[in-house]
Amino acid sequence: MSKPDKKRKKEVNSTGSVSEIDSELTADQHGSNVVQKPSKHENSVDETVRSNEISEIKKQLKDINSKLSSIVSNVDRSISKMNETVRNIVERDEKRLKDIINELFEKVKQDFVKSLTKQLEVLESRIFDKEVEKR
Repeated sequence: MSKPDKKRKKEVNSTGSVSEIDSELTADQHGSNVVQKPSKHENSVDETVRSNEISEIKKQLKDINSKLSSIVSNVDRSISKMNETVRNIVERDEKRLKDIINELFEKVKQDFVKSLTKQLEVLESRIFDKEVEKR
């Protein structure tokens, strides 16, 4: 332990009141917190440093903005390509679906016509049979 630490320890361990110790510590702290006013030269140097830092930050922001706009442009192109691909797929599928539906309807129509034709033939034969019986 250094010599000031021993003194401080003795002060804390001594029978003195807490307020005495606190007042000594706060007096030491207030003395060390005194800040001298900077000279005009130091102010101009600080302003120059701040100005340089601000210009550097602006430069970095411009670089970031240009990179972001490039990324956004690439993303827009990619989305546009994807939209076109999806549109083509939907159109192809739509045409294919239309063709399938048309084929199905055509088949159903043919089956229905066959069935009707058969029923008509059966009915015609019955009618013919009835006419023959009447004679």
